[in-house]
Amino acid sequence: MKKYILFVLCVTLFIACANDELNEERGYGKVALSVDVYDNISITTRATPQELSNYLISVYQNDKLRMNPVRYSILTGGSFIMEAGEGYVVNAESCTLDEAENANTNWGQLRLAGASSTFAVAINETVPVAFTCFMQNARINVAYSPSFVETFTDYSVTVYKTAAPKRSLTFDGTANITTQSAFFNIDANTELTYIVNAKYHGNDRIYTGKLTLAAATWHRITFRATDYGEVEVAISIDNTVTDEEQDASVNPYA
Repeated sequence: MKKYILFVLCVTLFIACANDELNEERGYGKVALSVDVYDNISITTRATPQELSNYLISVYQNDKLRMNPVRYSILTGGSFIMEAGEGYVVNAESCTLDEAENANTNWGQLRLAGASSTFAVAINETVPVAFTCFMQNARINVAYSPSFVETFTDYSVTVYKTAAPKRSLTFDGTANITTQSAFFNIDANTELTYIVNAKYHGNDRIYTGKLTLAAATWHRITFRATDYGEVEVAISIDNTVTDEEQDASVNPYA
C-alpha cells in the first residue's frame, strides 16, 4: 500500500504600491503552502505535526534552484515569495536519500518525495498547484513461524543489496513483522540478497535467496519449517498489487 503526501499550493499574486511592498515592474507571487498526509503502509494512519515539520521543501525554475531546501516548519502558517515567471516546480521530501538509508544506525527510514507539475507565477492571478508524494524506498521485515522456531536454533537473517554488500543488516532470532524494519533506496540495482543462518542439532544450515525491490513496497519475509524438515520462505509484497510465495530447500536432516 502506498503512503503519500498531498501538497496544495495557492500562489496569490499582488502588486506593491508602498515602501514595504514589492517592486511593481518585476512582479512577485506569494506562495501559501498547506500539507495533508495519509499513511497506509506503517502502523500509524496519519502523520503528526512533528513529522510534517521536518519535510524539506525546495523550488526550481526551469531546472534552476530558486529556493534552497527548507523545513516545512519554517513555512507553516506563513508563505514565501517568488518572482513572477514560468517553469516553476515545487519539490518535497521527508528526508534525503542518505538519511533514508543511514538513519537509525544504518537501518534507514521511510522516505516520501514528489514534485509538482510545471506552473507559472503571473501577476494578479491565483494559481492552484497540487501534487502527491509517494513512498520512494522499499521496506523489509523478517519473521519466523512456530515450526521454524521449533526446528532450528541460533538463527538469523542477513539482508543486503547484491551490488552493495557493505551495507548488510542482520535480523536476529527475535525479529518479527512489527520489530525494526530495514529500508533500501531504489536505484538501478534492485536485487536484494538474504542469507539464513541457523543450526539444527548443532550443525550449521545456510540458505541464500534473492528478491527484487521496488519503490512503495513492504517485503515481509516469513521463514517456516515443513513436515519434511525443509525451510519454506513466504514473501509477501504489500503494495496492494501482488503476493508471492517462494519455497526454499534447506533440509536439516541432510
